[in-house]
Formats: sequence, structure tokens, C-alpha cells
Amino acid sequence: MPEFHTKKITLPSGKTVELFYLAAQGSEQAAEAAPADDPKARLRQIEICPECDSDRVHPVDWHEVDEHHWRLDVRCPDCRWMGSDVFAQDEVERYDDLLNAGTDALIEELERITRENMADHLERFLRALEDDGIMPIDF
Repeated sequence: MPEFHTKKITLPSGKTVELFYLAAQGSEQAAEAAPADDPKARLRQIEICPECDSDRVHPVDWHEVDEHHWRLDVRCPDCRWMGSDVFAQDEVERYDDLLNAGTDALIEELERITRENMADHLERFLRALEDDGIMPIDF
């Protein structure tokens, strides 16, 4: 009897979509037959630019090819290289984890800078109040 598989995908909008797949017969045997030392079995580093070796390659667009593969259009912001390729699910998941970690780091840095800026504005405002630098006409 055929077997069903599910996969949850979180879209850039934050909406989560659940996909249901009917497993093809023999697909598990084909996956088991691939040797572990096969170079294609190793995960490619999608975030590394093939032109300038920058580690800031980001996705521009993506489409699911089949149950285990994605077509990614990617771009390097440093040298402006653009490329497109089909990547295995494991490669895309590793890349997604890196992108999420980078997003988290950017959000943390933004929050830190925002706190510093607000503290600086508050300090200047308090100094202006103490020095009678703020008048009713300012409002």
C-alpha cells in the first residue's frame, strides 16, 4: 500500500503550509543505494559565492521541484553574481538554518543599536530639560 509523507513549509509571509506526498515505490531503496562517500551526497554550501568566495549569498526566488529538491535563484551582494540550481532538501534545510541564524543575529544587532540610540536620545532630552533648552514653543 502506498505511504503518505507530510512536510511543513513556512512561507516568507510567516504562513505555514502543510504538503502531503504519496511516496513513490522504490524511492527508499534508491536513497539507500547511494554510497556515503559519493561527492554528490555531500552537502553543498549554497551561501558561498563561486565567484568571490563571499559567504553572503542570499536567495532571490525558490520553487519546489519535487518532494526532495528545490530550485533556488541566488545572488551575491558583494560581486553581484547570480545563479540558479536545483538543491537537495538537506542542502536547502542547512542553508535555511544559516539564513535563520543570520536573521536572528541581525535582529539582535538592530535591537542593541535601537536601545543605544534611545538611551542617547533620552540623555540629550534630559540634559535639554535641565538646561531649560526646551520651551513651550517647541511643541
